[in-house]
Amino acid sequence: GSHIVDCALKKGYKVRVLVRKTSNMSYLSNLDIEIAYGTLSDQESLLLATENIDDDIVNRQNVLYYDLDPPITTEKLALEQTLAYLKGKKTSICHPKLLDHLTLSDGGENSRWRPVYMLGFAWLAGILALAGPSWQMQASPFSEDQAAMFIVIKVTPEMLAQDIQPSRLQRSGIKIHDLLELKKDVRTGLIAYAGSAHLVMPLTSDAEIINTFAAALEPAAMPMEGDETAEAITLASQRLKKAGVPGSIVLITDSVDRSQLDALKKTHQQDSIEVHILAMAAGPEVIPPAGSYPAPALDLDSLREAADAMGGTVTTVTADKADIENLSSRIERSINNVPSQEGQQWKDGGYYLLFILALVMLSFFRKGGSVSVE
Repeated sequence: GSHIVDCALKKGYKVRVLVRKTSNMSYLSNLDIEIAYGTLSDQESLLLATENIDDDIVNRQNVLYYDLDPPITTEKLALEQTLAYLKGKKTSICHPKLLDHLTLSDGGENSRWRPVYMLGFAWLAGILALAGPSWQMQASPFSEDQAAMFIVIKVTPEMLAQDIQPSRLQRSGIKIHDLLELKKDVRTGLIAYAGSAHLVMPLTSDAEIINTFAAALEPAAMPMEGDETAEAITLASQRLKKAGVPGSIVLITDSVDRSQLDALKKTHQQDSIEVHILAMAAGPEVIPPAGSYPAPALDLDSLREAADAMGGTVTTVTADKADIENLSSRIERSINNVPSQEGQQWKDGGYYLLFILALVMLSFFRKGGSVSVE
C-alpha cells in the first residue's frame, strides 16, 4: 500500500488512506494524505472512506494499481476484503470489466461450468451408479465353486450281480472313490435311483461323506423297483442348474431301457448338460460265479444310444484306474464347454462411479457453487 501512496502523490493526486487503528502508520505520518480508519471487511467504513471521491479519480487509481513496477497481482489481494469493497461501491468506483472477474454472481452465471451443469452431471452419475452397470462376472470366493458334478448310480437287484467283482454295486462305490480322488476341486452330489430317483447328498466339497453314502447304498433301501433313468438325470440337471456353476453328470449303470431315450434326449435339449456313462457290467464272455444274482450281460449298443441322446460318452469299467482317468478327462472337457449358468452373478461396477460423484460434489462447497431454485 505504501508504494501505491507514493505513486499517487507523485502524480499529484489527493490521497485518502484507509487503515486499521492498530496499524503501524509511521511511514504515513509525514505525508500529505487523509486518513480514514476502518477495514476492507467493514462495508460501512468503506462507504465513509470513499465519500466525496470522484468516480473518475477512483478509476484512475485502479489503473495506477496496475501501473506499479513490479505490478501487484490480484492473487495478493484478500478475496473477501476485495468483494466487500466492490459490493459497497459497485461499478461507480470499479471498471465493469474488472468487476466481472472479481465478483461471483449468484448461481455462477458467469462461470464456464455453472453449478447447475455440475448438478446435472452429479445426477447422471448417481443414476448410473444405482443402475449397477456390469461388464464382468462375479468371481466366486471359493475355488471349488467353479465346477460341480453329480454322480447318478443305479441301485437295483441287478447291480448285485458278481460278473464284476466283488459286485457291480460294490465296484461302483470303489470307482466313485477313485473319481473323487481325481476331482478334488469339484463339488460333488450323489443321486440314487431304481423305480424312483432320490437325492442322497447335495453338492458338497466333502468327498469322504460321498464315499460313505455310496458304500451304504443297497437295493432293499429303495422304495420302488424299476429303472427310472430319465427321472434321475432330470433331478441331477435341475440341481446343477440351481447351483449356477458349470457341471457334468456321471451315470453309473449296467443298462438303460430304450423306452427312456426320448425323455433323456428332451432333458439334454433343455439343460445342455452332458451325461457320461460308466458301464458297470461285464460282457457275455464273462461267466458270473455261482450264487450271483442273475442279470443281463453288458449291452454296449443301448448304452451308446443313451449317451448320444444325452450328449455324452460311454466308458467301460476296467480292473485298474484307466477307466476313471479316461472318464475324468471327459468330464473336464464337458465342464469347460458349459456356457455361463443363470445362477452366476454379474459384478456390480456402480461403486466405481461413486468416486466421480464425490469429486463432482466437491464443487458445490466452493463459493458461488450453490444452486437456487425459484
